[in-house]
Amino acid sequence: MRHCSISLNMKNILLFMAMALLLAACKKDVPKPKIDYLKLYKAPNYPKKAAGRFLKSVSSQPIEQQSNLNSPSKNGVKAEFFYNAKNYVNFFKVYGSGADSIGRMVRIEYNISGLVSRIKYFDLDSVIVAYELFEYSTAKQLTRISRYELANDQATYGLASFNKFSYPTKDKIQELLYSKDMNFDHPFRDIYNYNAKGNVQEKIHYAYDAKFPSSSDSLFYDTKKRPYENLGLPVYEMNFGDFQRAEIFSKNNTIAHQNYTYDNSIDLIKVGGKQSYDLKYDTLDYPVSRYDSIRNETIYYNYIDLF
Repeated sequence: MRHCSISLNMKNILLFMAMALLLAACKKDVPKPKIDYLKLYKAPNYPKKAAGRFLKSVSSQPIEQQSNLNSPSKNGVKAEFFYNAKNYVNFFKVYGSGADSIGRMVRIEYNISGLVSRIKYFDLDSVIVAYELFEYSTAKQLTRISRYELANDQATYGLASFNKFSYPTKDKIQELLYSKDMNFDHPFRDIYNYNAKGNVQEKIHYAYDAKFPSSSDSLFYDTKKRPYENLGLPVYEMNFGDFQRAEIFSKNNTIAHQNYTYDNSIDLIKVGGKQSYDLKYDTLDYPVSRYDSIRNETIYYNYIDLF
């Protein structure tokens, strides 16, 4: 009987070890995103922003018609901004239809100078699906944005694209876009030419590895403040509401633009008519609405005063 008891105990031990090994193997089959290092962020002691008027939300309905703010997307809200105690955007939510109605979160991180150092994009399950790193010159000019995206293995991130910015003259910015889809080889290129008032008056686009431009835009401005005046966010995060990068590089609001293409690489040809926007402003000269006559769409801006 003693020998039988020992045999049974050994069998139980072996069975337990086999089940443990099986469970461990199953866990290895389901990789989890290695995002711990992305969640590690301790905000440096960057300076507090001065008090002022800050953008609270962008919507397709005026604020007085938004009766149920617990469901922002149903009220036409496109994006909503949330600030920290130093008047910086802590995160913002972008709203869409269907499942996106609860809002996808975009979180902002800053360096010691108060410049954006990293932006993290979350899906509806709070998983970081992409992040961007920002680099600056000693003069605090934006020099590079590197975008990393969650790989198919759901466990690692890979470089998807990067943009390099240079400043050949005081009235010109050059942007080069390198993409993984193009093997990070030859870039797309955009040139931004400034006028004396600090606005981009012309944006010239070069297609992939092209020696001559493929299209350009002439831009026209008001003399008022932009809705993003105090946000301090880089150019890429403001693209909802169809705002062009040129406007973000500028000091005022675009009120019209004319698109061109090129014939024989040098001759400009107008594409359609001049597109104009009708903006209305509050008492501090911030726009409260922007009407697009081509799309027959009005975008509304709502603000919050921070101290």
